[in-house]
Amino acid sequence: MFIGTSIGLNQLVDFLKTIKKEDSWNFTHCEFIDPIYWAIFKALKINGKDVKVYVRKDSPAYAYCEYVAGKSSSKTTIPLKVVKNRGEVDRFTQDLVELLKRHITIQQQIDEDDWEFLKYQISELLNNALDHSKWYKAVVCTQYFPRIDEIEIAVVDCGIGFYNTIQRRYNVKNEIEAVQKALEKGVSGAQVIPYGSAYKNVGYGLYVISKMIKDSQGELIIISNDSFYKYPQNQYLKGLQWEGAIILIRFNLSQFKKNVMDLGFNVYLNMIIEAEETEEIF
Repeated sequence: MFIGTSIGLNQLVDFLKTIKKEDSWNFTHCEFIDPIYWAIFKALKINGKDVKVYVRKDSPAYAYCEYVAGKSSSKTTIPLKVVKNRGEVDRFTQDLVELLKRHITIQQQIDEDDWEFLKYQISELLNNALDHSKWYKAVVCTQYFPRIDEIEIAVVDCGIGFYNTIQRRYNVKNEIEAVQKALEKGVSGAQVIPYGSAYKNVGYGLYVISKMIKDSQGELIIISNDSFYKYPQNQYLKGLQWEGAIILIRFNLSQFKKNVMDLGFNVYLNMIIEAEETEEIF
């Protein structure tokens, strides 16, 4: 099915177009498999699907799989975790902050409230995934790629997707419209108690995350049931066979520090809100 020794994000759409048809995946030719695939396999397994994945034991892909599964330790990986409650969400977001602190070159002290704000934004994604999952479980993982200074965060659930949630309050006609609506300011807030000073920012959800990703030279991929959406390219496709939602965040860590963290989240938040409110429309 897949050509080449590296299975990355470019093959994700084709992979999800055939996910229902396959129970066995042969990756014995692969040297690298992006962590999003392992998160998807894990989500399928915990939701009752008998999935088998074959990888050569003498390949780098197998060694990397050991890191992702948590069987080997790595300073660049937060292994796959199945989160089932708010406490486990808290632990994952704290692990994420610790990973970022290890790999961001800090030339000035970053205020603890800024870290708390970031934890809140990520926790909102996870809490929404828990709220909308059939089994109140979501799979998460994080990987830092030192060679290109990029970080990837994946959240996978086998739930009801964006449309079934958003259409309860907003006039949307399909999954793509629901995802685009969820990216608007104030739409996708989680009903949880925020962290630290983040209470000021309840309801910004994916809106703030999408802006941070754009300013960090990254991309946000959202899969919701049969639909694929990529921001900021505004690319969308249909015909996938997933049931639930997948959110994948990838961004450049140096640009994230320069354009977001060094400013401070309060300053950054005010900047993106003011830019939206003063944008020319003619």
